[in-house]
Amino acid sequence: MTRDADTDDDDGLHDETIRPRKRIHRALLHTPCPLLGGYGGGDPAATLTLDIAWPQDRDAVRELNHFVLSLVRASEREMGDLRVREPWDWLAVHCANLMSLAYGKRVEFLGMISSGGTFAVTRSASSDFGFPAHPFISNRPRVDRAPCPADRKDTFNLAAADTILWVLDELQNERVWPLLTATDFYAHALRSYRSDPDSAYLSLVTAGEILADAEQPDPEPFFGEQAREFLEALQAAQVDEKWQTYARKNLFAATARFVGVLRDALDDEFFERTEAHTDTPPFRITKDKIEKALRATYGVRSLLSHAGIRISNWLHADQFYEVPIGRPVMRDQRAAKALESCLTILGLERVIRYALLRAFDAVRSKPE
Repeated sequence: MTRDADTDDDDGLHDETIRPRKRIHRALLHTPCPLLGGYGGGDPAATLTLDIAWPQDRDAVRELNHFVLSLVRASEREMGDLRVREPWDWLAVHCANLMSLAYGKRVEFLGMISSGGTFAVTRSASSDFGFPAHPFISNRPRVDRAPCPADRKDTFNLAAADTILWVLDELQNERVWPLLTATDFYAHALRSYRSDPDSAYLSLVTAGEILADAEQPDPEPFFGEQAREFLEALQAAQVDEKWQTYARKNLFAATARFVGVLRDALDDEFFERTEAHTDTPPFRITKDKIEKALRATYGVRSLLSHAGIRISNWLHADQFYEVPIGRPVMRDQRAAKALESCLTILGLERVIRYALLRAFDAVRSKPE
C-alpha cells in the first residue's frame, strides 16, 4: 500500500508516493533577467537547490525568468547549521532577497509551490519592470561585484548563487541578522523603485541606517560643519560636560554614523567605476564629494518621512545619473539644497549594495 503524504516519516523521502513530501518545500522565484544553469543539483546530500522552471512555449523568451527553490528537511535533524522554523516561505523570501543583493538584480518570491505535504498556487510576477537598461533588471552584469565575469552574457547563472547563499548556514550568528534585515529593505527597493520611488529611496536609506547601527562606529570624525559649530558653541559657553556629551552622542550621531559606515565601505575601486550613462564627474559619484552626498541623502530621508516632501521627480532611475544635475525649482529651499547634493536612486542603490556585500564579507572572514 502506498503511504500517504500525511504519514510521511524519516523514510518518506524514499517513498513511492506521488503526493508532495512534508519535508520537501518548493518555492517559485522570478527575475526579469535571463537564467542559466542550476545550483546544488549535482550533490545528492544537498538541502537547497535552484533550478530553472522551463516555459511551455520555448519561444517565450520573456518567460525564461522563473526558477524553483527546493528545500529539504532531512529526517529529524537540522539542515547543517540552519535553524529552520515553519512556515518555510520565510526562508524562500530571504533566499530571493540575498540573490537580489548578490547579483544586483530584482528577484521576486512568488509563493510556495508545495510545502508541508500540500500543493499551493503562486501569484503572478509583476510586469512593471521599468526600462531594460536599468542596471537592476538589465542583462548586463553590474559594474561592482558581478558574480559572473563581465565578458559573459550569462550574468544570472544560478551556479553563482553560492557567493551569497552561505549566509543561510550562518543564521545562528547574531551578526548576520541585522545584515539580513538590511538586505530585505534593499530588495524591497529593487522591487518598488518603479511603482513607488519614494518608498524605494526610504528603503535604501533604512538599509544604510541598519548597517550603521550594527557597526556603531565613532561618529565624531564624520560630524558635519553645523554639528561642529554647535558643539564648539557649547564648549565656548562652558555648558556642563554631560550635556556636551549628550549632544555629541545623540543629536548628530545618527547622520554621522550613516555617513561614516557607508563612506568607509567604499574603496578606490568603487570610485573608478560608474553606472551613470555619462562617465563624467557631474553625473557620477566621486570620492571628493561622497561625504557631502551621503549627508544630504540622510537629509532627504527626513524630508520624506517627516516633512512629506516627494522626491521622485528629481531622483528617479530614468535619468541614469548617480547624482542629481542642478538644483530643483521648488518653494522649500532647504529641500532644494538637499536634493541638489544627495544621491539619486541609482547612486544610492550602488552604495548600499557595495556596503552590504562588504559587511557580509567581514562576517564570512571572521565568523563567530
